[in-house]
Amino acid sequence: MRRRVIAQVRRRWWRWCVPAASALWLGALLGFGAALPGYAQSVHPVALLGAQGIPGAVAFNLFGFVLPGALCAAVAVALRLRLPLHTGWRQRIGAQLMFLSTLGFVAMGVFRLDPVRLQGTQTLLHATAWGLWWSTALASALLLAGGLRGDPAWRGLVRVGPPLAALAVLFALVLPAVLPDGLSQRMAIVAWLGWCGLAATSGPDRPLTATLRG
Repeated sequence: MRRRVIAQVRRRWWRWCVPAASALWLGALLGFGAALPGYAQSVHPVALLGAQGIPGAVAFNLFGFVLPGALCAAVAVALRLRLPLHTGWRQRIGAQLMFLSTLGFVAMGVFRLDPVRLQGTQTLLHATAWGLWWSTALASALLLAGGLRGDPAWRGLVRVGPPLAALAVLFALVLPAVLPDGLSQRMAIVAWLGWCGLAATSGPDRPLTATLRG
């Protein structure tokens, strides 16, 4: 039984990446947030925990941005390998844009927010990474849905992927006008992780390269 479980995990390793990424992100958010006096989850932005001058900022950026983003990047790579052999340009570009979105999430942890210099280089790079993250996610979801429409193996990603990506953009850009910044940012990331989860659970069980070798 144990060997069977291990074999299943190895065969579908990418399906475990998003739960692991979500657990890391949530654990870092709650743990480091509780350790910072006066930090309110519903009010303060996520990146404040990794900002320059904040105790434990480097560790938070590692567990809150870099590692979760890297795990989701592995999902994007697996998605590209599992696409149909004669895939069209929309699917190929959509997979590449998903990978760019995950790199944007990683970059938010690499380029730390500087609350003292809001127009400084580090803050501007962090803002650029934020924009890369949500914009490429939406474009990827739309392209993948359009290119994979009609393929029953990708039904979940086609039907639910674009709404989830659109929700992420809505919470990231529009709803902060009516909701606290902290809450809207967290909901945007949750929607994005949900989209990554769909990318991991949709499609064939194995990369097509592995299928051809088998």
